[in-house]
Amino acid sequence: MYSICYYTVPSSPPTRVLATNNGSSTSLWITWSDVPDIDQNGVITSFVIGYWLKDDIGSRVNLNVSKASVSSPAKRRKRASGASYDYVLEGLRIWTEYYVVVAAVTVGQGPFSEPYLVRTDEGGKNVLR
Repeated sequence: MYSICYYTVPSSPPTRVLATNNGSSTSLWITWSDVPDIDQNGVITSFVIGYWLKDDIGSRVNLNVSKASVSSPAKRRKRASGASYDYVLEGLRIWTEYYVVVAAVTVGQGPFSEPYLVRTDEGGKNVLR
């Protein structure tokens, strides 16, 4: 008896996508949980993180990050409902609002999560002495 498996793209996005100010004026901490098992449709090998300036969709950047780079022992945490991942977006503008989305990839890219709006920190203050 043979079993044939057909893989396709994930049918839903990663869950619990959050973007938070991590105390840096030029970076943001992005966290998310796995696509529900029933919607993975194969082995998730990587993620696509998209981000853009709030008022400029033309500034959108999509980063392809391997699952291994966001799930190393130092970064991976187990939640009751599955794996959690994180990634730090760097090189952003000071005190600027960004939208962030995440998609999972199997044999192709699945849908993006809903956009999450977040602002980078305002940065340090210059003090005259």
